[in-house]
Amino acid sequence: MTESYKETLREKIFKMADFIGMSFYVNNPNLNVGGRPANDVVMYSLMTGLLNRNQLITGNYGLGKTTTAEAVSSLLFGLPIEFVEKGMIQGHPQLTEEKIFGRLDFSKLSETEKVIFSIFAQTPSAKIIDEINRIPPGTQNMLLRSVENGNFLYLNESVDQPKMPFFATANYSDKGNTQLTPPLMDRFDVSVEVAFPLFLQSYIRGDLDESRLSREQATNLKDARSVYNAELCALISSGAGDDALAKAKVTFDQKVMDISGVPTIDAYKRLLSDKSLASEMEGVICDKDCSYSSKLEKIASLSASFSERLEGVAMTPSERKALPYMLHVQGLEPDARLLLDVFFDHLNSELKVNGEASEHNKEYALGRVTNNPSVRTGVRSCAEYAACLSFLKGEETVSADTVQEVLPYTINHRLAFSDKFKAENDDIRQSSMQMNLAKQLVDDFVEDDFDKNKEQYRKMYSVVQNGTANKFLEDHKDSDNPLFKRLYQSRKR
Repeated sequence: MTESYKETLREKIFKMADFIGMSFYVNNPNLNVGGRPANDVVMYSLMTGLLNRNQLITGNYGLGKTTTAEAVSSLLFGLPIEFVEKGMIQGHPQLTEEKIFGRLDFSKLSETEKVIFSIFAQTPSAKIIDEINRIPPGTQNMLLRSVENGNFLYLNESVDQPKMPFFATANYSDKGNTQLTPPLMDRFDVSVEVAFPLFLQSYIRGDLDESRLSREQATNLKDARSVYNAELCALISSGAGDDALAKAKVTFDQKVMDISGVPTIDAYKRLLSDKSLASEMEGVICDKDCSYSSKLEKIASLSASFSERLEGVAMTPSERKALPYMLHVQGLEPDARLLLDVFFDHLNSELKVNGEASEHNKEYALGRVTNNPSVRTGVRSCAEYAACLSFLKGEETVSADTVQEVLPYTINHRLAFSDKFKAENDDIRQSSMQMNLAKQLVDDFVEDDFDKNKEQYRKMYSVVQNGTANKFLEDHKDSDNPLFKRLYQSRKR
């Protein structure tokens, strides 16, 4: 791949991020990605879609969790947002296997056992479950295989499609929520939290800051409002329907946008909307007499024309497929690889059973958590997202700083923190307790442990790989470092 193609793809991803940030998740930037301001909910959602991974989005209701996932799916797969919405599952306590996967075609039972799969299972785009923490634990467990590999199996039949990105949203705990099971939580590669925007309510309402308009612009805006008011009065007096009133509003919004040069949220959102095409796509997916491969071909043909009108914002299938190959050559810098290995080996240096930990190692990072992270976390989740973030930064390799930046997003939903650690960090915060604690855990580990012992850790891993650890262990047999003690004990067995 040439550098120019990489830069083109990088620019398109940032263009998608700007598009979503101007319409579906309007919020303040809290990241710096290669010198560009960005928002973590938008950027991690796009990375999840591009990497075909799984993401949990948490936070208060009404802040854009679901619409962000829908917009990402619409842009990446070139589908009208109404069609994406049709394929979404709404979590609730009565959700059954049939509503998620499919049901029997009773008209065929006399001949053969045939399954009619749900739109959720068949839609060739991101899988989205809204309010997943309203689903009971038993139903959650049925999702594990599908979240992991994209295989939707019901009775003896399955939907044969590649793994798709998986998004789930969860509101903060209330009486109607159910605790997500640890195995399901571990299937989510990253977790992000939506926030209430600061100083952006005027934009979300659609207010125009008229103090920034020139005298000519202000005059033109006044004339446009006068024309619109007169048109509304005429339409209402004649008994015009909703369609005519809505069309007049769209025309007025477009004039305001042309006059001010400021795009409106509604104008951006309309680009992803096409109810007629969405209805046609739904008819294709629900055609039980058509093979699934034929359905996918028809959907691809319909989405091609839809993608064309997005003016280079939507991702083409070839671009979506190219990114993983680009990331494959990123490579981890030595310190980045060492940090990943040491951090997770450190947290697993003491076995935590049923949320109980020993009284040892309280001053170390592993003493602040009451469970062990799985192998998935460091081997797959953190490494892949760090590679993607480094690509967006324009870096050729993954640095330790990028790994440190990604780590809290990959562990905050997977770790259970001790009561003492929670009490020490129970202050006014901009993020949830889980994310706040995850960032504190990582930052403290890097500053107080990794940076100070880096050379010893590097030597330790070198002698382990070379099979010459005896001398190193003899030199560190009295060390309190949990990782050195773990190695020493493992060699004594």
